[in-house]
Amino acid sequence: MGREFVDLIDFKSKEFEVCDLGQGAGRGVFSRKQFKPGQLVMEIRGQVIDEADYSSFYCMDLGKGRVLEPEVPGGLVNHSCDPNCQLVQLGKFHLGLEALVNIEPGRELTYNYGWPADVGPQKCYCKSLKCRKYIVDPKELPRLLKQIKKAKKKKSK
Repeated sequence: MGREFVDLIDFKSKEFEVCDLGQGAGRGVFSRKQFKPGQLVMEIRGQVIDEADYSSFYCMDLGKGRVLEPEVPGGLVNHSCDPNCQLVQLGKFHLGLEALVNIEPGRELTYNYGWPADVGPQKCYCKSLKCRKYIVDPKELPRLLKQIKKAKKKKSK
């Protein structure tokens, strides 16, 4: 699913709606009903790809060189440093999104992507008070910041 394709997506169901976030920020998935903590918000379906070097803007790591290329709406759930959902493994190649807090209708659904520092610096735009400024696993943030500092020193030489 390419970024240009995402701008064309309209999706609405009883549970979710894909909406434009405005100001060039892309799209997000918003709840149309209430979800309680621990409740499964959605199953994330898609194509399992068994190629170690495959990547896209939306793929989700399943481990052992496999990724899930998610379908809409699961592939459009945005990252947040202070998420209201978490990604859960429902089966070998089956992921779900589970509520961490009470989610009221109209709230954007988010989860922490938890990317490793090796992905490189990917700016975060979640606007949370807990924002780390980069989309990275919190445990990997010190390593990422060292990489950024090292790259800046190299660039200034």
